[in-house]
Amino acid sequence: MNIGIFGVGSFGEKHIKVIQDINQFNIIGFYDPDKKKSTEISNKYQLTSFESPIELINHCNAIDVVSNTSSHYKIIEKCIELNKNIFIEKPICSSQTELNNIINKTQNYQPIIQVGHIERYNPAIKDGFSHFNNIQSISSKRTGSLNKRNQNTSITLDLMIHDIDLVISNVKSKIININALGKNKINNLCNHVTCEIIFENGIVAKLTAVRDNNMENERKFTINLPEQKIEIDLLHKEKNHIYNDKIKTHIYKKNTNLLELEFLEFYNCIKNNKQPIVGPNEACAAVNIALEIDKLIN
Repeated sequence: MNIGIFGVGSFGEKHIKVIQDINQFNIIGFYDPDKKKSTEISNKYQLTSFESPIELINHCNAIDVVSNTSSHYKIIEKCIELNKNIFIEKPICSSQTELNNIINKTQNYQPIIQVGHIERYNPAIKDGFSHFNNIQSISSKRTGSLNKRNQNTSITLDLMIHDIDLVISNVKSKIININALGKNKINNLCNHVTCEIIFENGIVAKLTAVRDNNMENERKFTINLPEQKIEIDLLHKEKNHIYNDKIKTHIYKKNTNLLELEFLEFYNCIKNNKQPIVGPNEACAAVNIALEIDKLIN
């Protein structure tokens, strides 16, 4: 299947490496407005650098969108006009207007649209936590570096959105209230955000996201139940079940390539005409909450 890539920054290059190793895909080329970077990637991977977005889209069956978040909507809109299958890195979009338009444009859209919420494929949490009875509360902490790629994107859309998606997809209850605080502003964007999401079924989720220069990655979940708790380390793919002061540890395969799993599902969904784990509706639901948190902290 012929696929084209929008954006060849650090994430885009990761996508190239993974897709080149998947036999089901053939990379036709890519588009990136940065000519210097385009020349570098074209020479490094022997790929065609297209001069215009439309030219690339017209040559492909599927499009992979790994460009800046601010450019996602226009690319999605053009791909929909040309009836293409689309894979988009999270977040699917960055504003309420874009979100509403995407929902309207994709209601009866036949080709596949999949959004890259990669933690859904993490073996440490893939089975979810909806099977646990009597969850009282959930907490998460996600940290990462502040860099050129994300410095102009809110931390809720950059980091916290992963945990928002995991929580709402597993709790499956109406949200009745959201509280949030933000600090450490740079470029008018908070880089330390905590929020509390209260659900109708009584579960309370407390999410924390922090980013700073050279900060190490941390991605942890804790699920509190009566007399026990589950600690999940998404980064190291480990799960601890703590009960009566005893700890039972489950270590999952460390070398699982989650991005590869995402693209294999993308191909299978196209081939078999089935909906992906995260389509536009699920992705927009997470963005909607992230935007609500942004309103509260700003």
